[in-house]
Amino acid sequence: MNKKNNSKDYTKVAITIDLGTSSQKGIAQIYPDGVPIVLAMEPEIADLGVESIEYLSNQLVQDTTVWIGIGSEYYVLGALAKSMFAGTSAIRDLKYQYALPKVAAMLWLAIRRLGVKNPDIELYVHLLLPVGEASDGQTLRAKLA
Repeated sequence: MNKKNNSKDYTKVAITIDLGTSSQKGIAQIYPDGVPIVLAMEPEIADLGVESIEYLSNQLVQDTTVWIGIGSEYYVLGALAKSMFAGTSAIRDLKYQYALPKVAAMLWLAIRRLGVKNPDIELYVHLLLPVGEASDGQTLRAKLA
């Protein structure tokens, strides 16, 4: 007799992210057997109005630009943030202050580049923080959750 398994079939994605000020870098793979890929994106970020996001969504998709919305806040990250919106790399700010949109952007880029089609995703995120910001890890963890 066959028992039907009612649990969802999740695609597992593992990613390590470095939110560096010279570039955002990451390594992602479908876990456990996928081939790892390298991700890189300019560190600039700009907050925008929803109208700008709607305009951007009709533009050519670039592999080094991501636009996202989190709640009622919208951001463009990467090459387009730098060239079109005078985005900042936030070099003087603590990394965790801009981590939420930057992590979301890297996750979207990874999922797109890995070709994940399954909407049910289980994420394993490893985020590198400078030693001086390690104590902010718990705050950041709560924001990401």
